[in-house]
Amino acid sequence: QRGNLLADGPERDAAQAIDAHTRAVRVAETLFEETRAGLRRDAKQTHILAQIAIAEDIAWGDYQEKEESVRKWLTAAEAQAEAAIADDELSPQLLLKVYEAGLAAAVGAPGAIEPRVWAERLQRGVETALRDCNDPLLRRRLQFEAGLGLYDALQALHAQGDIDNALKFGRTAVEMIQAGREGRDEAPTDAYRFGRLYFRIGSLYAVAKKDHRQAVDWFNRAAPLLERPLPESAAADRGRQGETLVSMGISYWAEGNRERALHLSEIGTQFMQAAVKSGSLDPTAMGVAYSNLAVMHRTMGDEAASRKFYELAARAEPAKATNGTLRR
Repeated sequence: QRGNLLADGPERDAAQAIDAHTRAVRVAETLFEETRAGLRRDAKQTHILAQIAIAEDIAWGDYQEKEESVRKWLTAAEAQAEAAIADDELSPQLLLKVYEAGLAAAVGAPGAIEPRVWAERLQRGVETALRDCNDPLLRRRLQFEAGLGLYDALQALHAQGDIDNALKFGRTAVEMIQAGREGRDEAPTDAYRFGRLYFRIGSLYAVAKKDHRQAVDWFNRAAPLLERPLPESAAADRGRQGETLVSMGISYWAEGNRERALHLSEIGTQFMQAAVKSGSLDPTAMGVAYSNLAVMHRTMGDEAASRKFYELAARAEPAKATNGTLRR
C-alpha cells in the first residue's frame, strides 16, 4: 500500500515505490510454505499484486530498456496467478488485475506488451467472471475496473495507430464503466476522467476517421463533464483540459454549430490561460487556441475580436503564420 501511495501521489516517486513493492515481494515469499491456508493465499495474492505494481512503476518511470523489464514482471505475475488459482484456490478474478495492470503499463511503456491481446484477455475474463457472479455490488466493481482497463487499451492502441481496435475497446470501456458507476460514490476527478474517455473516442472519429458527425455525438457526452472546473487535486491537468475543449470546438464548427464551437473554444482558452499563469502549460500552446478564436470571430463578423486574437496568436507563436484555418 505504501508503494501504491508513492506511485499514485501528486509527486510520483517511482524509485521509492519500486523499493516498497520489492520489499512486499520479499516478505510475501517467506510465507509461501505457510501451513495456514488463508495466510498462504494472502501472501501469494500480495506477491502477485506487488509484481504487477512493480511493472507499472517501471513503465511510468524514467528507465532504460524498461520494456523488457515490464514484460518480465507481468509474465511472472500472470504465470504465478494461474498457478495460485489452480493450486491454492485463489479467485480467478486475480488474473483480471494482471490484465488491467498490463494495459496500464502498455500506456506508460509502449512496446512492452501487445495491448490488443491483453485487452481481449481482460474482456473475456470479465465476461466469464460476470456470468459466475450473483452479487450486484461485486458485478459493478468488476465492470468498473475492467472498463478503466479497457480505457487504457484505447490509449495504447491509439498510440500504435490501431484506430479500429482502439474504438472497439473504447466503446466497450464506456459500456462497462457506465454499468459499474450505478450507485457508486463519485471521486472528485471522475467527471473529468470519463469526459476524457468520451473525448478520446470522439477525437478518433474526428482526426482518424474524418467523421465530425460521429465525433460530435461523443463530444456531446464529453463537453458537460469537461466544462466543469477541475478540483485542485487535478489542477496540473488544467492545460490539457483547455486544449481538449478547444479541439472539440473544431468538430462543432465543421458541423455548422458555430455558437457551441465558439463557446467551447472560449472556455478552453480560459482554462489554458490559467494553466500558463500557474506554470503548468507552455505559453506557446496558446497559439492554437488564439488563432482558432481569431478565425471564428472573423467568420462570424467580429473583426475587432478577430484582430485581437490574431495578435495574441502571433505573440504566442511568432514563428507560425496564421493561414485562416482552424488548427488542433
